[in-house]
Amino acid sequence: MTQQGKLGRYMKLSPDTWYAGQQFQFLVYETPVYQGVDSVSAAKTWGPPAHTYIVGDYHVLVWTTAFSVAPFP
Repeated sequence: MTQQGKLGRYMKLSPDTWYAGQQFQFLVYETPVYQGVDSVSAAKTWGPPAHTYIVGDYHVLVWTTAFSVAPFP
């Protein structure tokens, strides 16, 4: 998470090539909140999601428009 409270790539478990030139329409996070990833930080980063689903301990946020995640912070 940036100092402005916006989300970015998790640097430990994914190579930068997963993000380069790609677009996404969803975010999945587990509760309890880990490293500030929640619906508030997601909306601050990409705007409010169109849909939210809860699947067990996971929250799935879905947007109607695609967004990108920078490969490097």
